[in-house]
Amino acid sequence: MIPELIAKYQNSKITSINDLKPIISEIQNLRIYFDIMENYRGHSLESYQLNSGLARYNKTPSELSKIENDIYNKFYKLIKTKKDYIREPFTQDYEGYELKNKWYSLFQAQHIGLLTRLMDWSIDWRVALMFAVENENYFKKNGTLTIFLVPGDLLYHDRKIKEVSSKTDPFTNSIDMMINTPVYMLDDKFDYIGEKRIGRQNGRFWVQSIEKSVIPLNEQEEYKPLLLNLIIDGESKEKIKAELETMGYKIDWHYYRKDEDVDDEIKLINKVHLSKNWLYTLLYRILMLKKYIKWQKKK
Repeated sequence: MIPELIAKYQNSKITSINDLKPIISEIQNLRIYFDIMENYRGHSLESYQLNSGLARYNKTPSELSKIENDIYNKFYKLIKTKKDYIREPFTQDYEGYELKNKWYSLFQAQHIGLLTRLMDWSIDWRVALMFAVENENYFKKNGTLTIFLVPGDLLYHDRKIKEVSSKTDPFTNSIDMMINTPVYMLDDKFDYIGEKRIGRQNGRFWVQSIEKSVIPLNEQEEYKPLLLNLIIDGESKEKIKAELETMGYKIDWHYYRKDEDVDDEIKLINKVHLSKNWLYTLLYRILMLKKYIKWQKKK
């Protein structure tokens, strides 16, 4: 049933939400017969591969492993100076609390813009579709909506991810997982930007070993039969975006923003480690110097 359904709709062109709804309905009905869960990811351009932000650069697994650690450490130092960007909810009362906080910080970092081996997905097809059509620079150009039928044994919900995250460092993980992390605080009085984006986007995270993560998911033989790729017609993007907005799916709400300066600093951290351009390193050093001078003046 799954191969036939995927073959039936593979690379179908979508020109409206009405085109999409019957396909989504058939996909969702598969849960009646199979232990799977559909996850959705939208791309603004048809040429984009299914890979994580970190894996988009032509690096070996060993190179990416080092970069991954360096980027995260710089990010962590930066973000600890900022209020309400990431939250570390676990105290010493929890077994493996330091590892659990590292995982939870990484989930939030992914949604704040840090390049990681995690790949964003959503269980809400409208959120994924929104990301495929929201950028006006790519109107008239085809995008994609990919549906990943994740087997039940790869779904890591509250209990399973608690067990893994208390014993395994995310940077040495070798398990294929689609993670549904609990979001611990979404009350309006809490303003943790990473948590808000995860919650508002119904976010899930696909994670693999660093060796597997360098291979686009759509090129991994074991997962190819579980991926349905739909083409979002470029000429129809503006209309689809308007349809979504009438349904309440707007990028400004789902992609909650707080401090553009911090966003820029995180982008710079990424570029310092993944670009060969010495200018980014110079800019980063200037930024750190300015921060140090500002800190000295406060003393």
